Amino acid sequence: MEMVIKVGMIGAGFIFHHHARGWLTHSDAEIAAVCDIVEARVKKKTGALGVKKIYTNYDELVKDPEIDAVDILLPHYLHADCAIKAAEAGKHVLLTKPFATSTKECDGIINAAQKAGVKLMYMENYMYFPHLEKAKELIMNGEIGRPSFIRMEHSCGFGGVSKDFVEDFLKAGFDSPRIPGSWWLNRKKVGGASNGILDDGPHFFSVARWLMSIDEKTRNEIKSIFAYMNLKNERPAAMQWEHQNGGYGNLSFTISETPLRLVEAHGRYGEEHETFHIIGTRGIIWVTGCEGKMLGEPPVILYDGAEGKRALFEDINYDSSDSFVRAIHHFIDCMVNDKEPKTTGEDGKKAVEVCLAVHKSAREGRAVKVGTVHNLPF
Repeated sequence: MEMVIKVGMIGAGFIFHHHARGWLTHSDAEIAAVCDIVEARVKKKTGALGVKKIYTNYDELVKDPEIDAVDILLPHYLHADCAIKAAEAGKHVLLTKPFATSTKECDGIINAAQKAGVKLMYMENYMYFPHLEKAKELIMNGEIGRPSFIRMEHSCGFGGVSKDFVEDFLKAGFDSPRIPGSWWLNRKKVGGASNGILDDGPHFFSVARWLMSIDEKTRNEIKSIFAYMNLKNERPAAMQWEHQNGGYGNLSFTISETPLRLVEAHGRYGEEHETFHIIGTRGIIWVTGCEGKMLGEPPVILYDGAEGKRALFEDINYDSSDSFVRAIHHFIDCMVNDKEPKTTGEDGKKAVEVCLAVHKSAREGRAVKVGTVHNLPF
């Protein structure tokens, strides 16, 4: 008998459509219910998908005996409460970044899932980008030797989004996180600034821990970090760190004040630009973007120092929405075949710990040991 996972999606805002694609495109899953505090919005989303059950309170959804798993897409400050209640109700839990807003909340989620015996996956979609997965494959194959340094850049606001995105976005009635009154503009609900350290940082700290390790299962933890940061907007910011098992890294966060323009240099889902630069003992890997295509270079470039040659990997899917699909398909496979997710609750907690250390470092002007800070400073 085939198993069909019935999921309840909790939160029908901006990121909903990416996640829905994942559930809708897997034969072993179906969206059984959707919850959102705005009834008109949840009715619109469920009507378009043909989903019968709607909720406006997640306490009620997690009690639904028909639901096997939940996909939590709520404001950051609600992550822990919802995830713990879902786990205690016997539901498998998929939880997007940031995992929570404190280490106590992280522990509460992890412990609840372990006690209930349910699957818990930290939804770090950057680790399911095909071009970053290709970089990881090259690293595990020894193409650059042992990684010694990772340099990452994240810029947003530079010129706007593509015409295709805007047309699709408006046609489908998607919600913008930047509208007045949105939770995403509330520092207490976000855990800082929108597009700030706790909001966007987990992507990059998770990738750094992953790519600086030479195998798939282990992580090269970030040991200590030093940060410079605009404390109000959390951009611009510059962070540098030391890894536990050797190697160093840095990350720059910047933002532009250019007006919105419809340009084709960006991805279909936002005006963001990222680059990843991994230097090893015998070679270098460049990943030229995830959301955007500002550089116009192949997605992955490998320089082999021993041979003095470059290899270009151009035939890689550049649609960032597919990273959500790939991650959700992985989670479904873990539930159906009783496997451990690639990105666990511990991965989610580690990313939060680094973010908390960044805030302390930027305020005190010193390096801070990761794992010694447990709460945000506000």
